Amino acid sequence: MPCKLRVTSDCREDFGRATFGIVMYPIATDIPERRHSRRESPYGEPRRPDLVRLILGTYREMPGLHLTAPQAARLFGLRDVTCCVVLADLVRDGRIRYANGQYSAN
Repeated sequence: MPCKLRVTSDCREDFGRATFGIVMYPIATDIPERRHSRRESPYGEPRRPDLVRLILGTYREMPGLHLTAPQAARLFGLRDVTCCVVLADLVRDGRIRYANGQYSAN
C-alpha cells in the first residue's frame, strides 16, 4: 500500500500524555475559528464525495501534477490518514495512478 502511517507515543511531560500509543494534546479553545462555515465531518474535513470531487478536479485543472501523500494532504487541507485512504481508493478505482511514490492523473 502506498501510504504508510505511523502512530507513535511520545511521552514528553510538558507537551502531552501518551494513551494507547497516541499522544493526546490539549485543545486551545480560546483561538477563534478561521473558517467562515463549518465543515461536515467531526475532524473538520469535507464529506467523501466532496473530497473526491476536489481531488479529481485539482488533477484535471493542473495536468502533469504529481504529489506525494504528505504534499496532497497539505494541498487539500486533510489529515494524513484521511488523505491516504481517499487516494488509495481513487487508485484502486483507476481514477488516479500511483508510481514512484507519487500520485498523478491517468
